Amino acid sequence: MSAEKQKSLEDCETLAKKQKTEEPAKDHLEIINEIKQSRLSCASSSTKRFKFNKKRVRVLSEAMDIPDDADSIIYWMSRDQRVQDNWAFLYTQQLALSFDLAFCVCFCLVPKFLDATIQCESLNIHFHVLLGEAETVLPAFVKENNIGGIVTDFCPLRVPRKWLSDVLAKLPEDIPLCQVDAHNIVPCWIASDKQEDGVRTFRKKLQVKLKDYFTQFPPVNEQKQSAKHALEPVDWNTIESNLEVNMDVKEVAWAKPGTTAGLCKISEFCKCRLENYNDLRDDPTKNNLSQISIQRTILQVFKFKRKYEPSVDAFLDEAVVRRELAENFCYYNENYDKVEGADDWAKETLKDHTQRQMVTEGKMHGFLRMYWAKKILEWTNSPEEALEFAIYLNDKYELDGQDPNGYAGCMWSICGVHDQSWSERSVFGKIRYLSYNGCKRKFDVDGFIAKYKEK
Repeated sequence: MSAEKQKSLEDCETLAKKQKTEEPAKDHLEIINEIKQSRLSCASSSTKRFKFNKKRVRVLSEAMDIPDDADSIIYWMSRDQRVQDNWAFLYTQQLALSFDLAFCVCFCLVPKFLDATIQCESLNIHFHVLLGEAETVLPAFVKENNIGGIVTDFCPLRVPRKWLSDVLAKLPEDIPLCQVDAHNIVPCWIASDKQEDGVRTFRKKLQVKLKDYFTQFPPVNEQKQSAKHALEPVDWNTIESNLEVNMDVKEVAWAKPGTTAGLCKISEFCKCRLENYNDLRDDPTKNNLSQISIQRTILQVFKFKRKYEPSVDAFLDEAVVRRELAENFCYYNENYDKVEGADDWAKETLKDHTQRQMVTEGKMHGFLRMYWAKKILEWTNSPEEALEFAIYLNDKYELDGQDPNGYAGCMWSICGVHDQSWSERSVFGKIRYLSYNGCKRKFDVDGFIAKYKEK
């Protein structure tokens, strides 16, 4: 193992140990305690008694019933890498409690997911890291450990969907596999049964269905039934040495992993930045975004609606409507990362006619990312080449790389997806144009450049 990889691994282990004892700042305790209490109020004694919305779940296998002699239920954790506020995790525990079975989590390949192992250990839930392709290691684990069923989370992208179909093909015929959309507020397949043209039509559909899904999470409780199979310690050195990891992209300093760090970010956003979110969200010189995934964040933000209504409405539109529109696009359009996935008007017009922040912080402000992708279109030889470069750089450096938001954003900027046709101009055709002068009207360009100027 290289010295750089070894240092990276040691840093992860140190951070994981620190998370066990690190206490949040006092000014964040109020919201953190409020969140814990809101979970408890959903299920006063047990997750088993919580009325789970079964519309969040779909069975993908032909098998529907858990075998009578099963020992455990598995949550195959993939995209939604958290314990609390995770509908897939909660549904797996509810199944396990209902059938008096043990509950374990399996995670394939990723070597640095340390926070989950800590939380699962305290809840008497086994956490297994399986090295190898999911289609091989997961069915083998099921057979070896008398697993009675699998629950997994949802991702609309083609590679995770192939993992899922490959595992399904190799599972024993009597083992059910179901999927829970733990990423979207309204499950992607419920929100719409087709690819939506844009925000306006999708927003109406989503608003009608939100009332059934915009609900509080109960807590994940300690599992009383212990798994019979042995829990092998995770050998992080073996994992690190067996995976090919691109060490060129450095870890970002500002994003701290773990439940406590995440809850502190929510508290910080609600207390310090939410009030001015609507006015400052498009200004990349202001640190006024939430900087955290939305499952728990939107529940807290919504409580401020009377106090900061314009900002709350703007945040919900970005975090729910536009984000889930990106999921819709990738789920129903198999060419979500190709020019062929654009509307006919955009393909026809394309046929006729800020990176330092991203590298150092693993993110680029939303408005600048749109401008950046449009400049790539201007600088390259073809829209196909522009899209290829934009996706490559986005996936390599952005924290939301290989995510529907990234693909939909690149397609909006370069191929006009979810947009309308505009007045025709050179290079861009009828694709929306963003100008340097437009940037200067929105924010202090010189100030932004000075902030990220190479030292």
